[in-house]
Amino acid sequence: MKTRILSLLAVAALAVAACGGPSTTPAPSGSPASPTFSAAPSEALTPTPTPTAAPTNSPKPTAAPSPTLGFSNLDSLDSYRFTWVGSSPAPANTSWDGSGTVINGPVKTARFTYTFRAAGVFHHADHYFIAGSQAWFSDDGAAWRAASLSTADAIKTISEEVLRGASLTDFVAIGTQTKNGIACIHYEFGTSDLWFAASGGYPVSGTARPLDASSFTFDISHINDPSNKVSPPAGLVATPT
Repeated sequence: MKTRILSLLAVAALAVAACGGPSTTPAPSGSPASPTFSAAPSEALTPTPTPTAAPTNSPKPTAAPSPTLGFSNLDSLDSYRFTWVGSSPAPANTSWDGSGTVINGPVKTARFTYTFRAAGVFHHADHYFIAGSQAWFSDDGAAWRAASLSTADAIKTISEEVLRGASLTDFVAIGTQTKNGIACIHYEFGTSDLWFAASGGYPVSGTARPLDASSFTFDISHINDPSNKVSPPAGLVATPT
């Protein structure tokens, strides 16, 4: 009996299979292998640059500005000495020279002499002494009398002789040079040359050579030298304070 039942079950199973019933596939044993992925070929990666601030427009470096020029800048010094030499073919081949010392202070004092020659022969000398707002003049160095302060202004005379009607603004800087031991800027205009101190803007030297064959040269030296002294002339009765 048992044998017949098993035979019937087997026949039934075959009948079911013959009717196209679904078949099952046994699950694979063990865990499935993890799939592997290969990256698609690409260009080499380059590092991203760190952002930087936008550049600002910095001014281009320029040369140090020239000092403000002026013969009056000599007043800023403690003291100095000056000399000048001038000449003119007419009249009578005249020449003149001057020298003096200036002490700036609460009471400005100065003393200087102008000497004039004709054809190389001494003609006369003018002597000046300044103290404060007063001036004295002597034609022999012994007897003194009151004089106009503007007449006794040696630096004004120097500036007029070397500028010959030109203005300092007409002069153009052409280089640097040391004159009388002082670092200077060299200026030029026409036939005239001027050297002004690079620090302080005061005149140090100058030459003028007009077309009429005359000439003029001046020099400022012994800047703030302790040996610079000015004594009043012995002929003065009183000296202003």
